[in-house]
Amino acid sequence: MRPLAAAINSEEYLHKISPILFPSGFRQRLIMVLQVYSDLGVNRDTIAMCGYLCNVEKWESFNREWESEMVRTGLKDGPGYFHMTDFNAKDGVYKPWSQEKRDQCFNQLLNIIDDLAAESVIALGSAVGVVRSHYESLTEDEKWRLGGSQFGFCSSVLIGQTARALMEHGIFEPVRYSFELGDECSGLVVNEINGMVSRGGEMGQYVLAAELEDKRRFPGLQAADILAFEVCRYLPIHFGVDDRYPRHVITRLVGQSPIRCVKRWFDAPLLRKFLNGMQTREIQDGAAELFGD
Repeated sequence: MRPLAAAINSEEYLHKISPILFPSGFRQRLIMVLQVYSDLGVNRDTIAMCGYLCNVEKWESFNREWESEMVRTGLKDGPGYFHMTDFNAKDGVYKPWSQEKRDQCFNQLLNIIDDLAAESVIALGSAVGVVRSHYESLTEDEKWRLGGSQFGFCSSVLIGQTARALMEHGIFEPVRYSFELGDECSGLVVNEINGMVSRGGEMGQYVLAAELEDKRRFPGLQAADILAFEVCRYLPIHFGVDDRYPRHVITRLVGQSPIRCVKRWFDAPLLRKFLNGMQTREIQDGAAELFGD
């Protein structure tokens, strides 16, 4: 018996078997393992939840580059990771650093973050920020409708906007989310996410797992720490609580980086618009005017 492929030309052959090999919707799917490393930024005015997403193969090369910089700067010997709060305050191991060393290290880390976009299947930044006093001004019923806590609200918005951004690229795979092991707030967030997944519904389609990881072993958590710190500092400026001018770093991270960053900032009016289902462009991207899409 002659092979089927010999009986017809190759174009006709592929046309005939494509419904079997590629069922409806398959061409819009891309099978891969996607990983988000996330972190929280909290100060007296705001709370921010931010993360970077990439396919795991690209994270492996990212880890090697980041670790190389930790070795070069001496951070590998102690504390073993980069910590944005101490770096910004020139505290701890960063206290004796010269300005030249500070600039070289920080610029190199930002370049490594930018490099996630190079030769990766998908690279994405995601950021959510809330003015804490405005959230607390909501009624208990309104807070319950928003997830019951600031952490529940931020995590659901972060996951939702990440999923939508992936769908725009034809990617429908669930994502693995990692947060910092040893951080009390991160533990609460992971519990919130796993609780939402266990209750069923769409969340299970978007989340493969939510886990706590050691930031020394997974440098993506250190990159997320930088983004969360800068977003947390920026939000009071954006909403007029702080009259300082935005730092250039936040502009680079969420506006000028090769990595697209989807973001939503919420004050009281935007929280209530969200509650009322008024999905305006203002909610979808609260920083669009300053940073662009």
